[in-house]
Amino acid sequence: PKTPGNSSLPPSKGQKAKQAATGKKPPRMSRPDFGRALDPDPDRIVESRVDTCPHCAAEVWVSDMLANQRGHGTAWQVCLAHPIRDAQYAIENGDTTFSASFRRLLLRAMAIGKRRDGLKDTSLKQYLSDLDRRLDRIIAAVPIGEAGLKLHKRIRRNRAHLFVFVTRRNVPYTNNISERHLRPCTILRKVTNGFRCEWGAQTYAAFRSVVSTASANGASVLDTVRSVLSAPRARAPLVAVG
Repeated sequence: PKTPGNSSLPPSKGQKAKQAATGKKPPRMSRPDFGRALDPDPDRIVESRVDTCPHCAAEVWVSDMLANQRGHGTAWQVCLAHPIRDAQYAIENGDTTFSASFRRLLLRAMAIGKRRDGLKDTSLKQYLSDLDRRLDRIIAAVPIGEAGLKLHKRIRRNRAHLFVFVTRRNVPYTNNISERHLRPCTILRKVTNGFRCEWGAQTYAAFRSVVSTASANGASVLDTVRSVLSAPRARAPLVAVG
């Protein structure tokens, strides 16, 4: 079975240590009167895309291999954590010809990424050429089983986006940092079914921004929130109405 260790399932879907396997949970009752349908006739559609990341100035989009994650940057780096888990799932389902070697290759690539700061540009180019040659040999193998065949097909389609990070030092090889920041928001959305007003969504977004920034800088979250709340607010200018 798929688990958080061999697939993209969240940790909440994993089997608890003290919980017996009792089968699937019954489906939740639907709420037909609480849906949020899109406006059938919007005034305008705005496609918002930044030229570079405001943090690292890269032009490279790092994400999983879902179709809706394509085309958001001038270049694309596949998050290697996802195919590594997919390869593990294929291995557990009997694919020892392709998935095992492919998983070892990704782990090798990540090890190179961790050493980038101490390597020369020429060395990184040589490593990239070596990774591509190894990938050619691995892809030539015939996978065993449905899971291996499915992974093999996805990798053949996205192979050009696996090792972008090797020669571009400011590109990470996973998007784990952004996923960790999004996790609290995702959990809140699943528990509360979203916000009922724009004010609530904006207030929570501001709160998460303060909390995440404090955590990233190693500061006390409580002290940071107190500091923000105690800061003097800018007064709106008075306007005389005749």
